[in-house]
Amino acid sequence: MEKGTGFGLLEALLISLGATLPAGFFLMSGTAISRTGTLSLVSVIITSVLVCISGLCYFELARFSGKDGSVYEYTRETFSPNTGFPCGLLWIGGLLSCAASAAVLIASFYGFHPTNDASAIIGSAIIMLAVAFLSIKPRASIKLLLIATTVSLISLAIFLSLGAKFISYSAAQQGTTSDILFSAAIMFFAFLGFTRLTTIYNAIDSPIPTIKKAMYLTIGMFIVFYVILTFVISGLSSYVKSFPSAGVLIINPFYLEAEVLGSAALHGLFTLLATIALLILIIVCILSASRTVFSMGADNELPITGKLSKKGVPINSLALCCVILIGLTFVAKFSTLVDTMSASMLLAFAISDISALNLWLKERKTKRAKGSLLENNLFPLLPIVGALGNIALFFSISTTGLTISLAILLIGGLYYTYGKVLIMPKGAIKVFKKSPKRSAIRAFER
Repeated sequence: MEKGTGFGLLEALLISLGATLPAGFFLMSGTAISRTGTLSLVSVIITSVLVCISGLCYFELARFSGKDGSVYEYTRETFSPNTGFPCGLLWIGGLLSCAASAAVLIASFYGFHPTNDASAIIGSAIIMLAVAFLSIKPRASIKLLLIATTVSLISLAIFLSLGAKFISYSAAQQGTTSDILFSAAIMFFAFLGFTRLTTIYNAIDSPIPTIKKAMYLTIGMFIVFYVILTFVISGLSSYVKSFPSAGVLIINPFYLEAEVLGSAALHGLFTLLATIALLILIIVCILSASRTVFSMGADNELPITGKLSKKGVPINSLALCCVILIGLTFVAKFSTLVDTMSASMLLAFAISDISALNLWLKERKTKRAKGSLLENNLFPLLPIVGALGNIALFFSISTTGLTISLAILLIGGLYYTYGKVLIMPKGAIKVFKKSPKRSAIRAFER
């Protein structure tokens, strides 16, 4: 394992929070709470447990690899390339669905209904702006995540301080078991901030223990904030007749508070803060997706996308992600984007858990397993429980989300098995041939 070069626990925690809070509070919390009210707390606990289990399995994959990476790289190395490729496509699909839904949501802040073409046009403009930014500043993601953390914490502080007087413990909104599982499923993505840390694995001091601690602290802080926020929203909701609706039930908790307080200034402030946080979320999602597309090109899995510009920008992979995102904003409903994002990530991490089980079967008696969870004979319980739990949540998603994510998985498998031979030119794109131990993802990191 390589020694890190600077980032300690505090920096890792802030980066993880920056990737977690905007998705959790600005994008997901309203949908979850509108479905189950205070019972969404049960959903958050379910998600937290599953993320911790899948996270521990994921860290074993990262420990084995010993380098920067994501679900695609780790699954490819620890299971097989023909498993890693479809898993990588699911990862990309989830990230791009998140970015598209965030772009449409920003448009709705300024009066454009998420189902209108105008909202898609505004969303597309936001996406192109994010891609243009990444073309100029491809290494700015760490600073952006720190800004996102700051903005999210300021928003939460304002919301909770003003909303404390509305806290209600009796306004619980009942939901069925399927509602609770659905809320848990859509919150899953929000807890994946720790995966951003593995893409800078070699820049973190004592990577695995530091990232683990950051994950636990992020989840703990998120739960504390979410508990208070849920009871505030339950109290606020009694002041309005119904929650706003746009394809799925969506609450913007911050707008709800501004409406109840009758403050236009507060509404404007929350609009500004939410816009900044979600813009950063979009940039980070596009960056992570384009990195994976680039890595696939570098591994000779996709044509063209493994090339960098003279400035070290993966311009082809960014362009491909941009085209897909613009298409999503015009074709897919907001609810479909949220469901696809959740289903894709759950399925990708179920595969990641199975990869950890496969790694245990191969490595438990080798020197590389020394000092890791792989030494423990009870370790197989983690990936088994994680995979089964993720699959259970996966099937709580709408049929549309399930169908799209399964189609991504099938297309990835068929492409890797049959299509790549027809599409990829012979001997194309051989990147990092002289340094195979260095992840392609590092080509334009930091």
